[in-house]
Amino acid sequence: MPQLSPNSSFSQIVPSLQLAMDSTSLGSLQQCPRYYQLRIVEGWASRQESVHLTWGLLFHAAMEEFHKLRSRSVPYETALEKVVHSALRATWDPVAQRPWQSNDSHKNRFTLVRAIIFYLDQYRDDPVQTLHLSSGRPAVELSFRFDSGYQTARGERWTICGHMDRIGHLHGTPWVSDYKSTKSTLSISWFDKFSPDLQFTIYTLAGKIVYHTPVNGIMVDGIQTGTPTTPPRFERQLVTQSDFHLDEWLADLEFWLSQLEYFAESQHWPQNRKACDMYGGCPFRPVCRQRSPEARSQFLAGNYVRRPWDPLQVRGDI
Repeated sequence: MPQLSPNSSFSQIVPSLQLAMDSTSLGSLQQCPRYYQLRIVEGWASRQESVHLTWGLLFHAAMEEFHKLRSRSVPYETALEKVVHSALRATWDPVAQRPWQSNDSHKNRFTLVRAIIFYLDQYRDDPVQTLHLSSGRPAVELSFRFDSGYQTARGERWTICGHMDRIGHLHGTPWVSDYKSTKSTLSISWFDKFSPDLQFTIYTLAGKIVYHTPVNGIMVDGIQTGTPTTPPRFERQLVTQSDFHLDEWLADLEFWLSQLEYFAESQHWPQNRKACDMYGGCPFRPVCRQRSPEARSQFLAGNYVRRPWDPLQVRGDI
């Protein structure tokens, strides 16, 4: 097995056993243990970052900056100008002296900046009021962690962690706010895929446990990105999370964590071949085609890069 890079989310006793689990880690494990081993445990990733990930992170960063500015009573027009300026700087490559290059007509620099402007214009009079923490800071870009209630056979405890965008009140009811972008039409069936949803379940629990706020679920702002010739569309839906479903998930979690412990202790990460073509196709499919573990190691080193995933890296208040 390759030498692992230091990662604060893993056990000091069993180096390949992750103790701080977020939705990305748990989702990867449930998708395919082999995929989880390569992406999360060993930290391999495609050389070219996903344009969808890049676009999404840039949009989230813009919303974070905007809501923080507005929480300090910065006027709308001033906040919008600052956010657009930040987005333009973030999508400029100072080394190559050119804008961010994207081959995706739906997700590029132009559609990003346009989506930011159009979104903030549509929700200029947004009734959602950002929650303020006990410290007085706005509940925007929040890192969280809480005890899962479970421990390993060696007595190490599992933590659930992650990062969420915002907690706000809509007509007196608290919700966790999240943005989801898509090329697809913002239909009822598109929103339905978020109920149930692993990430949203964890966000709801974090709001209740870490921030002591009785959040009702997730407020999803869907972003249909459009193309350079078609404008973006936005729609908001509320995804509730009942106490029954939260309790059910916590009970099921014990099974998945025990499976993870077995995989890490035995160093056997079985391949879920049913998942090879799911989720748009596994990026490690070419690795699994190699005939031997030795050939796979060489192929990884030559075709992928190390990009460790550490969900304990703090982004905001905790």
